[in-house]
Amino acid sequence: MSVVRFDDATYDTAGVALRKAETAAMNRSPSAEVEEMERDRLTMLALGDRLPLQGGIPALRNGECLGGIGVSGGLSTQDEQVARAGLAALVI
Repeated sequence: MSVVRFDDATYDTAGVALRKAETAAMNRSPSAEVEEMERDRLTMLALGDRLPLQGGIPALRNGECLGGIGVSGGLSTQDEQVARAGLAALVI
């Protein structure tokens, strides 16, 4: 696991980003998709430490989940865009 927090970022952003990454990895889909599912089913709120908010992307290779990337601190769409850029930069 690796967490990076920029100097001007609030302290809670690292924890939020981690939970977004875990959500994406556990569901093997972007956390935004889990957020969309939750709109229709309030029982999804009982998922424990998962955070179904846009900004988490799973890292998949040959159908196997290697982990996830989560970003927090910007607009939700920006968080996902940065997470996707981070995933694209990885050689997996």
